Amino acid sequence: METRNWRGPFSDAEKKGLKVGDEILRVNGYPINRTIIWKLSLINYVMRPGTTPHIIVQSPDGQQRELDTLPKVTQNQQVLRYETSSNGRIDTRNLINWVVDEARWRRHRFQDVGDDLTVWQCPHLDIDETTLNGFLGAVKKKKSLILDLRYNIGGREEILEWFAGFFFDQDKKICDFKGRKERKSLTAHSRGENGFKGELVVLVDSMTGGAAELFARMVQLEKRGKVIGDLTAGTTMKATLHRFELGENPFAASISEAETIMSDGKSLERVGVTPDELSLPTAQDLAAFRDPVLARAAELLSVKLDPVKAGTLFPIEWFKDLLKE
Repeated sequence: METRNWRGPFSDAEKKGLKVGDEILRVNGYPINRTIIWKLSLINYVMRPGTTPHIIVQSPDGQQRELDTLPKVTQNQQVLRYETSSNGRIDTRNLINWVVDEARWRRHRFQDVGDDLTVWQCPHLDIDETTLNGFLGAVKKKKSLILDLRYNIGGREEILEWFAGFFFDQDKKICDFKGRKERKSLTAHSRGENGFKGELVVLVDSMTGGAAELFARMVQLEKRGKVIGDLTAGTTMKATLHRFELGENPFAASISEAETIMSDGKSLERVGVTPDELSLPTAQDLAAFRDPVLARAAELLSVKLDPVKAGTLFPIEWFKDLLKE
C-alpha cells in the first residue's frame, strides 16, 4: 500500500519525512494489506483516536525507516446543533463550513482530453437525479469516456439504477438480493437514445466499493466496456442505516440485510471485481505524481495521454483548515 498523503500538507508525518510514494509496511507491528486496512482505520479514527502510531515505511529507492507520528485530534461539540446568538440570529457557521468543505472534497470533476474524450472523476453515487442528469448530459455526446471510480464509496440504489441505465440501450438487470426477505432486483433503466453510445473504460481500485463495484462488474458482464485498475473492495452487501439517540448523543448503525447476486449468479462480497487489466501506479509514479492507470485507459481508447499530464488533470484539493496551519 503506497501513501497518497491524503492527510494533507503540514502534517506531523510530513514533517518527520513521510512522502508521497513511500510504502507503508507496518503500523504498530502489523503488516499492511487490504484485509486489515478497515480495522486499522476503526482503531485509529474511532476507538483510539490520538494514539501515536509507530510505522515502518519504505521509500521508492528501497530504503526502510521508522517513524512515530503524532495525529491531529480536534475536539468538537458533542452534538452539532443550531444555536441562537445574542442578536437573535441562528449561528450556522460551523455547519456551513463543514458542508462546503465536504462538498468540495467529494465533488465530481470533468476534464476533456482532445475533442472526443472526457474523463469523469466520480467519487460517489450519493447524489440527486437532477444533478446526475446534468452530469450525464455533459458527456453523452462524447465519442469516448473514462469513468474514474477509484476511491468511489458507492451510493444509493435508486441512483445506481438511473446511472447505469445511461450506458445501455435497453433495460438490464444489475443484481438480485439474497436474504431473509424477498426483495426487488436492481435494474438499469435505459435512457434509449438519450444515453451514452460511445466507448467506455472504467477505472477501479481497492477502495472502489458498493454501488460502484456493482456497476463495474455489470460493465464486464454485459461487455459494455473495459475495466482496469486494481481488485475492488468487495463490500456489496445491502445495508440499512438505523439511527438512534441516547440522551443528547445520537448514533447510527449500518446493518447488512441481504447479499447481492450478479447476473452470472455470483456474489462480489469479500471477492471484489477483478479488472480486465490489472494496472497500478508504482511507488515511483506516486512520488512523481504520475497517473499511468489513467494514461493506459486513454491508450485503450486510442488517445495519447502522457502519465505526467494525466497526473495533473485532477489535483488534490486540500481542506481549507489544513492550508491555514
